Amino acid sequence: MDHGEKRKELLIEEFSGDYGSFTLSERLLQKIWMRRDFDQRNIMTLCGKQCNVIKPGAWNLHEGPDFRNAVIELAGQKMVGDVEIHFVEDDWIAHRHFKDKNYANVILHVLLFRPLGTGTKVLKPDGSLMPTVALIELLTRSLEEYAMEDAVLFFENRDYLSYVECLLKMTEEERQRLLISKAYIRWEQKLHFAKKRLEHFGWTESLHQLFMEALGFHRNRVPMSKLSLRYPLRKMAEMRTNADDLFISVAEDWKLSGVRPANHPRRRLNQYLTMLKVNDWPDTVFDWLERFIEYNGSINPFETAMYRKEKEIFRMRKSLLDCCFCNAMGGSRVDTIFVNVMLPLFSAAKGESCFRTWFHWFSGDAPSGLKNCLRQSQVTDHRHSPMCNGWEQSMYQILFEGE
Repeated sequence: MDHGEKRKELLIEEFSGDYGSFTLSERLLQKIWMRRDFDQRNIMTLCGKQCNVIKPGAWNLHEGPDFRNAVIELAGQKMVGDVEIHFVEDDWIAHRHFKDKNYANVILHVLLFRPLGTGTKVLKPDGSLMPTVALIELLTRSLEEYAMEDAVLFFENRDYLSYVECLLKMTEEERQRLLISKAYIRWEQKLHFAKKRLEHFGWTESLHQLFMEALGFHRNRVPMSKLSLRYPLRKMAEMRTNADDLFISVAEDWKLSGVRPANHPRRRLNQYLTMLKVNDWPDTVFDWLERFIEYNGSINPFETAMYRKEKEIFRMRKSLLDCCFCNAMGGSRVDTIFVNVMLPLFSAAKGESCFRTWFHWFSGDAPSGLKNCLRQSQVTDHRHSPMCNGWEQSMYQILFEGE
């Protein structure tokens, strides 16, 4: 991503993405740091010192450094202190932290972008050099993906009435045209990200990584991602381990408060290990997709009920549960993984569009408010235009764009 030249506010930057400009806040950077949603294996300061993040610290939402009482190991030396996060190195000077005694205990300066040149010129209030790391090279996803996920999380509990009002002002044809275009943008985004993942890791590891991340939902995506990188698929399938061992290996990262028993990470790990007992599971998944999924095809958004009947989608889903999920998992999580992981990856690997199937497939883990919004906007109804993934994704895109 290119660093945008225009600053909208002190704590918000504008970036150029693959699908237009988008904004990123320092608050989101702080969330990434707090969740440790980055590659922690080879963190190096700008001065070339090995850095290990033991504890990211307590998030400080008041004046002063962004995180208090963090614990890091710098070149083998354990340090306890504060962490400050900025987009660029010059923000430290612009915010006059070098003259503020509240920042005297900062032990690490975290930037999004690496400064031009080598090393760092940032000084602490006592005149000593500030250890600094650049986050951009440690991120496991594009900035656009982080921003999109954060937007979706933000809108999960939002009042949708303003969107209902806007959609109802349109004619049926206008709504149809708008929502199809937004769904298609969303599909292209997922296809783009899938292609990038495939280029780096290939089919087997991409499926493994994205599948595990999806099993973690938003709350536990990070530890699931860690496990997928620490244990590549072949290693995880062949090693004699169990869900408890995997769970304990990243015990400090799980967020379990409020997690329903059905979504507990230990249970999801056990389900995934059951799937991996199938010989050549990635090939089994690919073969199933190649056998059942159609390419291209014109899209009529209001033909969902007819399409599902014509293509025997309910029977196809039952086969999916049996062959690809080994009947170890059910519910809307299966549909979420199918439309967010399996179909985009397969489409990218084949170089063919699966948009029609993706659109008409069943809705995944959509917030109830989003479903109510579509129903009240007269987009969906139980009989003629059932809720489907395409409508869900189109609303996500509208919410992400803030329209």
